[in-house]
Amino acid sequence: MAFSIEGRPLRVCFIAPAIYSTLSPGTGVALTGGAEVQQKILGEALAARGVEVSYVTHDLGQPDGQRIGGLTVFKSYREDAGIAGLRFFYPRVPGLWSALKRAGADIYYVRGAGYLPGLVSLFCRRNGRRFIFACASDANVDLKLLRLPTIRDRWLYVHGIRRADAIIVQSHQQAAALMNNLGLQGRVIRNIWHSAASALPESRRRYILWVAMFRELKQPEHFIRLARAFPDQEFVMIGGPYRGTVSYYQQVQRQAQAVPNLRFLGYRRMEETEQYFDQARLLVNTSRYEGFPNTFLQAWARSLPVLSYVDPDGLIDRLGLGAVAGNEEQLHRVLGRLLQQEQFRAGDIVGYFNRHHAPAAIVSGYQQVFESLRATGPPVLTEPLS
Repeated sequence: MAFSIEGRPLRVCFIAPAIYSTLSPGTGVALTGGAEVQQKILGEALAARGVEVSYVTHDLGQPDGQRIGGLTVFKSYREDAGIAGLRFFYPRVPGLWSALKRAGADIYYVRGAGYLPGLVSLFCRRNGRRFIFACASDANVDLKLLRLPTIRDRWLYVHGIRRADAIIVQSHQQAAALMNNLGLQGRVIRNIWHSAASALPESRRRYILWVAMFRELKQPEHFIRLARAFPDQEFVMIGGPYRGTVSYYQQVQRQAQAVPNLRFLGYRRMEETEQYFDQARLLVNTSRYEGFPNTFLQAWARSLPVLSYVDPDGLIDRLGLGAVAGNEEQLHRVLGRLLQQEQFRAGDIVGYFNRHHAPAAIVSGYQQVFESLRATGPPVLTEPLS
């Protein structure tokens, strides 16, 4: 699979300010978000197929242009630098613009809502480059759910995605919402995982697992009450506080630690969390809404079923990937039924995963997007960026 332009490798840059700790673990930054994990895995998969991949991140004191496992990292600005109320204009805008120029990419990629789509789309239009926006949540395509700190950020977000050369969505539901709410067309490319799936032996499946950042829309209290209702089962809860939710996190932690059959593990690095999936029998998701959670992929990569309030495109219910509950009462009832099953349908889960989330399938989808961008409009320029 060739990714080239004018006889040289295609260059793709991911603008992901918070991704540095995901690319370089052990930096002291505690939290890893799903969008960052997706961009790391996708970047590695593209790089393995000859794409020159770079990232623009916050300045955490790392060297500029650092190489990490075949990926190049350019730093933009320190998140806390500048004067409150003015730091957007300096150092954020010039710091970001400078990093985008140094990356020198053909295609720039932003995942998730915020002011970045507006700034990156302007940069790309001025320099004849291509801009891809990728949805990270259902809230990205439903302005009623969108929560951004300022009117300026909201305007830049909507302005930016309207000028994207391509919009990637995680599900057909998101594509429909994007068209209905914003009149924009999205291409469905499922989330990627770093390996193909394989069935986890029944003998290793021990407990019921919940993994998420702690924020109210994730409704962790529902999982705590679920554990209390099934005292003969083992439950495990993993996750750290979302930004600005430390007091809420501590409140939930106290509730969880009062349940004898529930292990509250708090934040765990990605590598550690993966090990807990290796001994789970079922993943529970209690969010009010999602995009397409990485935790689903972590479960399905091991043939674990998912019990969830959300069901992107009806996949869980339709393809036998677990079970869906419409409310907390149903959550308890459905878990009781699932626990009575002698064996879950591991083969169905593995087959679905390998067709739709393994690296080869996802990279093929992106290749089609890259080729369509090359075929439409003015050619990607190769002269220096302004």
